[in-house]
Amino acid sequence: MMLRKIFFVLLFIVPFLLKGQSKNELILLEKAKNEISAKNYPQARKFLEGIDSNSFKPNQLEKGFYYQQFARLAYYDTYEDAKAVNYYYKALKIYEINNSNEDLGIAYSNIVGILTDLKRYKEAEVAIKKSLPYVKNDKIRYGNALVNYSRLMEAIGNYPKAVSLSLDALKLYEESGDQAKIGSGNFQTGLVLETSKQFDKAIEYYNTALSIRKAIKDSLGMSNVYNNLGIIYKNQKKFDLAINSYQNAYSLAIQMGRPVLSINPLINLGVVLNKQNKNEKAIEKYEQALVIANKFNKENAINTIETNLVLLYLNTDQFEKALPLAQKAYNYGEKEGTLEEKMVFNYNLAETLDGLNRSKEAFPYMQTAMKLKDSLNNTQSTGAIAEMLTRFETEKKEQRIKLLGKENNLQKLSIENQELSLSQRALEIDNRDFSINLKNKEIESQKLKSFQQLQQLKLFANEKEIKDLELRQKNIYLFIAALILVGLGFFGFQFYKRRQLNERNRMQEEKIRISRELHDNIGAQLSFINGSIQNMVSQDLQNEELQQTQKITQNTIKELRSTVWLINQQEFSLEEFVVKLREYLKPYYGGKPQINIVNNSDQDYILAPIIATNLFRIVQEAVNNALKYAEAESINVSLLAKENNMKVSIEDDGKGYDINAKSTGYGLKNMQARVNTINGIYKVESKINNGTLINLSVPLS
Repeated sequence: MMLRKIFFVLLFIVPFLLKGQSKNELILLEKAKNEISAKNYPQARKFLEGIDSNSFKPNQLEKGFYYQQFARLAYYDTYEDAKAVNYYYKALKIYEINNSNEDLGIAYSNIVGILTDLKRYKEAEVAIKKSLPYVKNDKIRYGNALVNYSRLMEAIGNYPKAVSLSLDALKLYEESGDQAKIGSGNFQTGLVLETSKQFDKAIEYYNTALSIRKAIKDSLGMSNVYNNLGIIYKNQKKFDLAINSYQNAYSLAIQMGRPVLSINPLINLGVVLNKQNKNEKAIEKYEQALVIANKFNKENAINTIETNLVLLYLNTDQFEKALPLAQKAYNYGEKEGTLEEKMVFNYNLAETLDGLNRSKEAFPYMQTAMKLKDSLNNTQSTGAIAEMLTRFETEKKEQRIKLLGKENNLQKLSIENQELSLSQRALEIDNRDFSINLKNKEIESQKLKSFQQLQQLKLFANEKEIKDLELRQKNIYLFIAALILVGLGFFGFQFYKRRQLNERNRMQEEKIRISRELHDNIGAQLSFINGSIQNMVSQDLQNEELQQTQKITQNTIKELRSTVWLINQQEFSLEEFVVKLREYLKPYYGGKPQINIVNNSDQDYILAPIIATNLFRIVQEAVNNALKYAEAESINVSLLAKENNMKVSIEDDGKGYDINAKSTGYGLKNMQARVNTINGIYKVESKINNGTLINLSVPLS
């Protein structure tokens, strides 16, 4: 009997206990969600681990929320992208069973960005198409989906579509007024513009994003912006700005206690140090980044670091070290690489094989790189992107103009109200005076005459007020007209400046296009020809004509690389110029004559393209003449830049010549013409059996 009573009591109490437990689990789940949004990941994990997942039914909607929070932790905290995707798919399955469209839209949108990072592009396309219909009525969520869609389009190389999507997202964020989201919209737009090589516009959007993220104290967002700004400054050869940006990004990552975020700044610091020919420091940064990347299994970062090491080895002619890394990167690119990565990996492998005198093996990879480059160029529709940006910014200007128009209308209405108020007051005065006049009809005539005189004075006063009011109105209209004229002048000036900038960008892009064509097409063909001749020489070692042809071909390749470098640069540092000059003369080192190049300048200087190009060719011509005719033991090239002037001397101890004798060649004439082009002063001193000295003075500004 007692057991039966206990059973009925338990049967009554247990459902209430279970109901209370379920309510407690939901409270913990909500707390975990809020802590993740606040980036307090350790506390969020404690809340989630305190939940008994068995308290949820298998298909209960709350269990989907539970999986989704684990997915967010895996993505934001531990950077386990594949694990995050698995959790999201578990959550999506439950949302679909419960027909929870809002949750489906958010989860599908979130998974797009992660799948894009994992290069699972087809899955990402399916997810974004499912997400958009569910989030279309919510500005923030729809904007988030468009940003993730933009990331996907950027990853597969469709830059015009990526820009269009990011601008649409930015409009939605601005309409919502959410500052954090406006910062994200500007950052994504800058990212696509950077990838499509429109650096100046990218910097504008990045700086806007940086200002917003500083205001809301978003350290993670600031770190990302600094890192990407550094990439642009590096591409623009502004190395000091690039290093400063990367160091800011690295410092923020360390302050947040998130070393994985320091990988990209370290890689990029290595790239800049490599550009500055500080190879040992560059390798140190790459190795530091590689340790972190291996610790967190960041395969993409590992591939990037190893690719950069390949480039470093190529630049220093360490082709044997470059080969295994170049081959590994190529294999990865064939399986998972983007279009641009495949192009780079094919090109690097071709350059490595060519450097090892395996030109025949290199040729197919060079051909593939050229085809991929053409395909990539077709996707980089710069004109379409520029048109979208212009349309977006024009719409914002039109909105500001409409707002100004409304303010002008309000000012006019205020003036009209003031006039009406004055009229009403005047009418009140007249009515009062009329009332007084009626009450005092019996006053003697002298008082009536005085009253009439008073009325006349009031009339004069009213007329004066009216004239003053008309004058004020005219002044207001003139002021508004002046403002409009100033505004039109300002916008006209901005339009003129933009046109000038676009023209300069167009000319630079054309120079870059020409240099790429020379390098990728003519260079590849020369490399192929060189390989073919090399095979022929190996089969006929006694054929001196073939050997001479091979030597001419190799010299032509070297000349082509120098020409491409000279065309491709927007500006040249003196140190970089000296490095390239030494690189050009490197084949002659160790033999006779002994060639020495010395830079005695007090600091590094920036050379304009026209000065660097002509100066390089003058030194090249002078050294070649000495090599051909002087029979010298040594050739000394000395450079001294000081106070915006550069002095260059080329001296040999050869047999010299009679400078008064008539010259039959064009070498000295060409040198004189180049000196005149850069407004220089040129003097040759030589005597028979007493060497030759060429002195050159060139203004740097």
